[in-house]
Amino acid sequence: MPWDYAFNTIIPTTGVKTYSLTPRVTNYLPLTRGCQSIVGNNVTISRMNAAAYDGTYNLDKATATGASPYVRKTTTGTAAAGRYTASVWLRADTTNTPGTITFTFSDSSGGQTVSTTIANSGSLQRYSVSGYFDGSVSTLRAEISWTSATGVVYLDGRQIEDNDWASEMISNTTSALHF
Repeated sequence: MPWDYAFNTIIPTTGVKTYSLTPRVTNYLPLTRGCQSIVGNNVTISRMNAAAYDGTYNLDKATATGASPYVRKTTTGTAAAGRYTASVWLRADTTNTPGTITFTFSDSSGGQTVSTTIANSGSLQRYSVSGYFDGSVSTLRAEISWTSATGVVYLDGRQIEDNDWASEMISNTTSALHF
């Protein structure tokens, strides 16, 4: 028995936050894995091209074919006002470097936007962006863009959830999921 559970009493430690379980959340992006429902600009997608975070061969290769390349996934249904988090597993190609990568999370009009610049040196990592959306625009979207007109980015596990942080992977295999 650990010392902090002696006498059936938990002895709290100053400055230590207790672990909170992930609340029940939903991934609002259709088809979490794969680029079937993706919108892009100057990008060619090669599906299931490399090993993903879970060891399956689900990492999609997005190759730029011109200026201002991006890939975007959009939710279906109407987003209620609240805090949401978008996340993606991403790996930059080390041979065809994408340059500066930007992860943007916005409403469909682009009026409410949060973004971050990603510095990825070729290792598969999960990135997330969180923000408050007022519900005035019906859909939310997660977009990955990069600066190199010939760069390559590998992507998997995109999700948008009604949570303040990126929770565990929520696999969504349906093509039409509503809020």
